[in-house]
Amino acid sequence: MRRKLVRLLVISFGIMVLGLGAVIAAIIYKINERNEGTDIRPDSAVADAAVARGRLNAEMAIAGAIDLPAGARILASSLDGDRALITIALPDGAMQLLVIDLPTGKIFVRYDLRTR
Repeated sequence: MRRKLVRLLVISFGIMVLGLGAVIAAIIYKINERNEGTDIRPDSAVADAAVARGRLNAEMAIAGAIDLPAGARILASSLDGDRALITIALPDGAMQLLVIDLPTGKIFVRYDLRTR
């Protein structure tokens, strides 16, 4: 009976060590994957591809402009991938939600917030 328990203990410990090794290898792989491909070219297609792969870093500067109505104030914003949701207050007191495509800077959905 004791031999069976020792054998079970050794097998369980071995499986645990293999699992821990796999987790450490995955962490090291992910860290090294983010550091690869840091070519800096001013081509926007390269920057868009880097954003799509999640490899945008501080060395890759991407500038853009988003046109808001005159006098609008940004109240809140949130990001989801390459889209942003911005809540703005217009000068006349109305509020709008804008969904913006960040790579192009275009507003592709505009919601007016109204009270009844």
